[in-house]
Amino acid sequence: MPDSTFYLGSELDRAVNRMDFFRLYKALAQNHDCQYFLLSEVMGEDEGIDLQHVHCLYSLPDDYSLL
Repeated sequence: MPDSTFYLGSELDRAVNRMDFFRLYKALAQNHDCQYFLLSEVMGEDEGIDLQHVHCLYSLPDDYSLL
């Protein structure tokens, strides 16, 4: 059983770009015995849908299908 607390502390404070966050989330997923992760920004109902500013970070392989 993985440790339920995964301290990112100073690593999170130093994360400044997409690759830094990718490494942090990958380590977090692996700590919880997950092979992949997917992180996506979900807009609030009052903001509407604007697909020009979608943020997504994932470690899924290219041939992985969500459907």
